[in-house]
Amino acid sequence: MKVELKRQVRYGEVDPFFRQKIGSLFKLFTDAAVRHSESAGFGPRRLIRTGHAWVLNKFGVRIHRYPEYGETLRVSTWHRGQKGVRAFREFEVFAGNERLAVASSVWLYIDMQNKKILRLPETVGADYSVETESALGMALNGWKGQRLFPVDSHVETTIRRSDYDPVGHVNNAAYLDYLETSVLADFGETARILTLNIEFLKEIDRNAGIISTGMKDTDHGCLFKISDDARMYACGELTLERS
Repeated sequence: MKVELKRQVRYGEVDPFFRQKIGSLFKLFTDAAVRHSESAGFGPRRLIRTGHAWVLNKFGVRIHRYPEYGETLRVSTWHRGQKGVRAFREFEVFAGNERLAVASSVWLYIDMQNKKILRLPETVGADYSVETESALGMALNGWKGQRLFPVDSHVETTIRRSDYDPVGHVNNAAYLDYLETSVLADFGETARILTLNIEFLKEIDRNAGIISTGMKDTDHGCLFKISDDARMYACGELTLERS
């Protein structure tokens, strides 16, 4: 079963060129996934009451065109099945009949108190129903971000209390805000992310203060990592349009 969410791009979600920011676009993916989970009986309020949560392990997106201010978007999402302790979710974003972006994601089901990955409930496939189509067209589950590389530059960010979500850690959309800030600082205000693969390695909890987003330019795009002096929180790769 595919679930759809319609939403208009608001003024507070766009950059100086009236393009939707990537963090705001990611929030639409999250809202669509939450809507599907609620309809399947796995909504966040219910899960948190039982001490469980879905957490994002990997996310990949390809943006053909950034949504613009005032456009009405249609986000389609579906559960693509599960393997072992991982569940797979796909996304498409449309403006009218134009497909603007596609994304894939890998999710883990955790015990919040013990920070332990759990086996998926036996009913997940039936409750969500399974659509086998892959939006992104790559085996995201088998991809791993590079962790050990020297950075060409880095941007430090102070964690804001507003970055935290009901699960108690920094929301994944904030990671993309940090990353977009680093891209703009390194490559200029007109640069934009076209493709992105990110692996979330560890939650940014309430003990974190300042994190660093480091980037390395390569022949094929950029490597990045989000970390502090003690730990690495996320890493991945992206390509840019630089104009």
